[in-house]
Amino acid sequence: MTRTRAAGLTAALCASYFISCAGAPAAALSGGDSFYSLNQYGGLTIVEYRGSKKNIVIPTTINNMDVNVIGRGAFAGKGITGAELPETIIRIEDRAFMNNKLKSIKLPAGLKFIGDEAFKKNRIETINLPEGVAEIGFRAFEKNRVAELALPSSLKTAGDYCFADNRVKSVEFSENIDVIPAGMFERNNIEILRLPDAVRLIGAKAFAGNPIEALSFWGGEHAGKGAFADAKLKVIGIAANVVFDSPREMGLGFQNAYKSMGGAAGIYYKQSGDFWWIKED
Repeated sequence: MTRTRAAGLTAALCASYFISCAGAPAAALSGGDSFYSLNQYGGLTIVEYRGSKKNIVIPTTINNMDVNVIGRGAFAGKGITGAELPETIIRIEDRAFMNNKLKSIKLPAGLKFIGDEAFKKNRIETINLPEGVAEIGFRAFEKNRVAELALPSSLKTAGDYCFADNRVKSVEFSENIDVIPAGMFERNNIEILRLPDAVRLIGAKAFAGNPIEALSFWGGEHAGKGAFADAKLKVIGIAANVVFDSPREMGLGFQNAYKSMGGAAGIYYKQSGDFWWIKED
C-alpha cells in the first residue's frame, strides 16, 4: 500500500517498506510498520519505523530505487537489538538509532555522513568506521561500550563528545586529523595516547576522565581547558611551547620542568612523586 503526499514543491512518496527479521527470510512486515520518502540524493530515505521487530534488515532497494539514507530519528527508542544496513546507505541522519540496544553495527562501505547523536545510548562494543566517512556528528556514539577504535583517513569533521562515555582503551588516529574536538574521548579508558604529528589543537575536556600515563603530542600548539583532566601522566613527548589552558592538570612537576627548559620540545619523565620530572637528553 503506497500513498503520495505533496510537500511544498517536492512530491514525497510514503509507503510501507520491506524489512525482515535478521536470520529469517526477507519478508514484508505488516502495512504501516515503516515509511520512506524520496530524497535529494537520488534515492529513498527511511523516515519512520513503526514496527515491533527488534532485529531488523533494511532492504537495498524499494521499487527499484536505492535505499540510501536513514532518516532523522527513524529507529530511535524502538528497542532495536540488531540492524543490518545495506551497502547503498550513504547517510545516517541525526538520532537515527539513538536509545536502542545495539551491541554492534556494521557500517556500509559507502557511508559518508553520521549525524548528531545517531547511535547515542546503545550498547555498541565494536564498530567499523569505513574509509569514506567524512563527518561524524555531535555525540554520535556517546554512551556506548566501544573498546577499540580506528578513525578513517577520510574523516574531516568530528563533532564534540562524539565518543564520550565509552570504554575506549585503544584508538588509532588518522594522520589527516589536525584538531581533536571538545570532549571527543571524555570518560574512556585510554592509558597510552599517541596523537598524530598533524594534531595541533585539542579541545576542552577532549581526553578528560582517562587514566592516561603516556602522552605523545609532537605537533601540539594548544590544549583547551580540562583536555587531560584526571590523567595519570608519567611520560610526555611534546612539541615546543605548547599552550595549556589548564597547566595544573599536567602535573606541577611537569609544568616546572617544561618551564625551566624554556618550553623545549622533548620527552619528559616523571621521576618520583608528582614534583620531580626530567627531560631526556
